[in-house]
Parts: sequence; C-alpha cells; structure tokens
Amino acid sequence: MKKMGNIIGLFLVLVSMSLTALAGGHVGATKDKDGKWVSPIKENDKADVIVVAGATGQVGRLIVSQLVGLSQNVRAVVRNEEKAKTLLPPTTAIFVGDVTNPDTLKDAIKGADYVISAIGAGGAKKDPVNNPETVDYKGVVNLVDVSKAAGVKHLILLSSVGVTQPDHFLNKMMHNVLQWKLKGEDYLRQSSIPYTIIRPGALSNEPGGKKPIKFVQGDPKGNNGVISRADVTRVIINALQDPNAINKTVEITWDKKWKKNPELNGQIDWAEMWESLEEG
Repeated sequence: MKKMGNIIGLFLVLVSMSLTALAGGHVGATKDKDGKWVSPIKENDKADVIVVAGATGQVGRLIVSQLVGLSQNVRAVVRNEEKAKTLLPPTTAIFVGDVTNPDTLKDAIKGADYVISAIGAGGAKKDPVNNPETVDYKGVVNLVDVSKAAGVKHLILLSSVGVTQPDHFLNKMMHNVLQWKLKGEDYLRQSSIPYTIIRPGALSNEPGGKKPIKFVQGDPKGNNGVISRADVTRVIINALQDPNAINKTVEITWDKKWKKNPELNGQIDWAEMWESLEEG
C-alpha cells in the first residue's frame, strides 16, 4: 500500500511538472504551419554551453527547465546543491558556486558560450553577506570578470524596471537595491562582453505567452506594470542567440491594452522586435 502511494505521489509530481511547463508558455511563442511549437534555439547550436547563475530563484528555475526541455547543455550555478536537486530537472548539471566569491564560479563558467544572470539579493531584511551591494552589484561584477576571462560570447543580465530612478520606492524598502542593480548593469556595459540587459516590471506567476509584452527603452517613470516570470523567461531565452539582441537594454511589462482587447495575445516576431531596439 505504501509503495502504491509512492507511485501515485510520483505520478502527481510529474503531472504537476508538466502542467507547470505548459502554464509557463513555450519559449518561442511561435508555431509552424502544423501548429507545433518552434524552438528559438537552432539545432546546430545545441553543443553550446549555457550557464545560469541564480538557478534556484523563481525565474532562474524556469530558465533552466525551459533550456533542459530544449535539450540544451545547461549548467546551473547554485549555492545549495540539495535544494537545487529538488527544484531543477534531474538531468541538470549542477555547479555549487556563490557570486560573492568569484573563485567558486570558475569551474562552471570555464568553456561556457553564454551566461544568464538571474541573481538577486531579494528581501527587505538586512543581511550582512547577501544584500543588494554584495549580490546585485559585486556579484554581477564577479560574474562579468569570470565570464570575460573565460571568453563568454554573450551575457544576459536580469535587472529591473526603475533602476535609473533614485527615488523609486524599492530603494527605500530594500536598501537601494535598484541603485546597486544599475551599478551592476554599468559594469557589464563597459566590460566589452556582448550583453543583453532585461528589466522586467513587477513579477507574477501567471502563464506566459498569453498577453502582449510591451518593450520600452529609457526606463521612463510610470512604466511600472506587471509581467509574469514565464514571459520574462521567454524574452531571455529568445535573446540568447539573436545577434540583434546584442548590447541592448530593454524594459518589459505586459501591454495594458490587452485589458480592452482580450483577443490580443503574446505572439511576437522576435527578430523584428530585437532589431527595432537601440543599443545602450
């Protein structure tokens, strides 16, 4: 009876994982003429090594799961290996590392082609070790330095809307987190590593690929909408191997027009979108 209960439990976990993947939306958000989802990752690029730092965070684990589902060569950088094993697909290559200590990142990033940073201190409580300065700034500096030494050809940084606004309420709540994120961004920009910086609005756990995404540049005040972590994942993965995404910074939120036009969906011409953005 206990064995049968374990089997049922495992089945429910697998079903739950499948539903989660479906709810998150397919990364390409495009279909071919037969109605099948099309991967944004080219077949002949599957030997490329993609490192995901912050892999057990809520966005990081989605990125890893999507890439593993696309049969990519993924390395997940985590601080807690046991936690990672419970959150990430079982085939994930796990590397224990801490962005506050650059020496712990070298093995994971050695030979990597792409690095995705989904790190963030998070939380309003002051932590002397993991805080916005040590993680969102110095942690990014360490990732950039190790990536540059390893010859990484594209680094994608997950940042936030509002980083250029010192009076933003998140700075008051979370120890100037946005100002530290901006310093991390600036360090990456001057590093000579090809980069893409993604600045999402407030994050939700709703499905991806359902609502239109608004792409904005310049971090204007008032651009404080919501976007799901699943859609943030879609944007990041579609930036991976699109040359038009190189050296560009963009803010992403859901386009509020969908409230008045529910028929609008999340289908995107990715190449056209990236090409339309200015570098910076």
